[in-house]
Amino acid sequence: MTEKKYIILTDIKEFTYKNALLTNTQIEEMLQVFDEVVMTSADQYDISIIKSIWDAYLAISDSAQNAVEFTKDILSKTQKYDANHKISIKKMDLRVALTYGSITKNKSMNLDDYFWECINLASRIIDITPAWKIFLSWDFMKQLSKDQDCISLWKHDFHGVIQKTELFTISQMSREEIKSLTLDENTLLQECDKIVFRSACVSAILSAQPLPFVESFNIVWVHLYMIVKLSQKLERGVTLRSGAKIFKEVVTPLWAGYFGSQWLGTLAKIVLPWIGWYLFSPISFAVTYGMWKVYTSYFIHMLSDSKLPENEIIWIFSKQKDMWRTIAKSQKKDILKTGKKFYKDVMWIRKKSEYSEIQKDLISMLKSQK
Repeated sequence: MTEKKYIILTDIKEFTYKNALLTNTQIEEMLQVFDEVVMTSADQYDISIIKSIWDAYLAISDSAQNAVEFTKDILSKTQKYDANHKISIKKMDLRVALTYGSITKNKSMNLDDYFWECINLASRIIDITPAWKIFLSWDFMKQLSKDQDCISLWKHDFHGVIQKTELFTISQMSREEIKSLTLDENTLLQECDKIVFRSACVSAILSAQPLPFVESFNIVWVHLYMIVKLSQKLERGVTLRSGAKIFKEVVTPLWAGYFGSQWLGTLAKIVLPWIGWYLFSPISFAVTYGMWKVYTSYFIHMLSDSKLPENEIIWIFSKQKDMWRTIAKSQKKDILKTGKKFYKDVMWIRKKSEYSEIQKDLISMLKSQK
């Protein structure tokens, strides 16, 4: 059966990024509050929730005004939630897309599902919708009363849509915000992942040196680079010296898992002197990659003036290391190739003036831990 409906699609901006960095408890708290907000408002404005996946809700309405009031209500309530969290990553940063058109109801596996172009369009619109904004299609805008203020966002190209689509918003937007919609976006998660991937590839290259235990010291500099760069992306300016302190604090509860893995590489090189380092490179890669969520979680706790618990450090590192070791085994050649390409970029940190003093401090720390 096909019928015309007003489509509402909600989304927590950069939820994948938040999910990767926050703990399960923090994510569950956010989603529980969001669900209560959506369901309460849906009852109030006669909105039908037809599908929900984590942070996204697909809803329909028979009234354009009800759809608008519903979205304004949930946006207002989630903004109050965000105001109680100083750390940006803990905010919902809700965004909403509204479209209008014909939808078809289909029953699959005893479940009702809806599909049609207006739903597909909503999913494309929400991808470029900023946090705390409501974007709507031209078809939806036409159904609103003349008293409703709408700002034109001009026409936009979307994949899978032949003609450009004119968008509107009922949210306040500056010229700079409107202009930024046409810019090529790289999400924060992608930028952080690029830093970590290159660092992990350089770690794999460093494990190739032949002297026993030396890789344990060399790879420390990769981690200092990663700490400094990630702190910049997460808006936490960390110097090389303070980064060394963070490394000491984080790696202490991981002694066996972190350096034990590196020393296994030395054993592999002794037993198989010509190929041992190549076989071990995925572990070096995984050990470095496994630390990225530990560091980012550390920064999040730092912002809230709390300390990342040691048991959480161990759990995060173990889970991430095992996952990335499995992935790296099948991509050794690409990892080593990337490591050679970015070796100088990552290891620039050794040229810093504080290098000698920090190196002495870290060597003393490593010796005391043995």
